[in-house]
Amino acid sequence: MNDKARQKAFLACWLLLTLGVSAAADDHIVSELKRTYMGRTYPARTSEVWLGGDRTFVREGPVIIITRHDLKKRWLVMPGRSKYLEEPLAPSPEKKEPAKPARIQEYGFDYRPLYEWTLQETPETATLGGLSCRKIIARGEAEYASEVREIWVAAAPPIDIKGYYEKIEKPNLDERWAKIYQGNEDLRKGLVMKSRITTEPAIATTSVVEITVTKVERTKPPDGTYELPAGLRKVMTRAELYAR
Repeated sequence: MNDKARQKAFLACWLLLTLGVSAAADDHIVSELKRTYMGRTYPARTSEVWLGGDRTFVREGPVIIITRHDLKKRWLVMPGRSKYLEEPLAPSPEKKEPAKPARIQEYGFDYRPLYEWTLQETPETATLGGLSCRKIIARGEAEYASEVREIWVAAAPPIDIKGYYEKIEKPNLDERWAKIYQGNEDLRKGLVMKSRITTEPAIATTSVVEITVTKVERTKPPDGTYELPAGLRKVMTRAELYAR
């Protein structure tokens, strides 16, 4: 084999190895939530997301949600209680805002503020997790409550941000925030690396929630990440899943 042939063979092997690594790599995001209420800061809670084409893995506290679009099903898993619930994937029902009582006294413990949001893009920037971020401030006003969200958004995260938005962010947005994301390219096409949410509730003291992304990468997930763990008992309803 002459030098030219060796070079071609080496290049072909290198491309195969590179494509193999790329194909095996999924998006991985880890974040940490801290909450302060009535002068007390609670222990930080870690969440984790894996996003791999037609499947996702989300860990939030004691709950794991595995979504398999290829199988058209979702598993809600409680590893600590050795239980899981299987749900079919179906279009989300249209969300409608509930009718509002005339007075706050009529809400009881069901009062959920329906904020009217205004968005302010600021010139402030910061580098978080090695990514350049721009600060956006969202202010929400309701009849008996208010909320301020300080958001730092990275414009060029090293993940499939379109897939992350469609499969992770969008399903969890209420109708008003969905419109905000649709109207703001930074939010829709960027990754929120840090958010600080200060809430002034109707009948309670101020609470502050801070969420920070501690890791964002493309890497190979552990074996079995998108599979249902063995040894779990299947339940039929969410009430059974969350029951102690």
